[in-house]
Amino acid sequence: MSFDFTKDPAVVNVPLSKRGNIDAQIDRYKAEQEKARRAADAAHRANKSQLIAEARRRFDAAPDSAFAAMAERHGKTAKQVRASLKSYVRARPQWIIDLLAGEK
Repeated sequence: MSFDFTKDPAVVNVPLSKRGNIDAQIDRYKAEQEKARRAADAAHRANKSQLIAEARRRFDAAPDSAFAAMAERHGKTAKQVRASLKSYVRARPQWIIDLLAGEK
């Protein structure tokens, strides 16, 4: 015999033996949540890998004149700017892509 708990506000009046196995229900819920989290993490990792590859490609292809213009604004050399931005390729790939988007 199965109960429809959505229509019964007095579910506490139903004996535990008739309610179902709450532990199994919780375990199923947690497993579903973990599966969804893993799928989202995998999608995020794949997207991040693509962004890093694109950022690295643009960073390596960027002309020295692009870094020279940035260096002039900050009072550094182009080599210093390139070295300081290199770590951002992996840490903040979208920012590097946006930064170098106009630089050809």
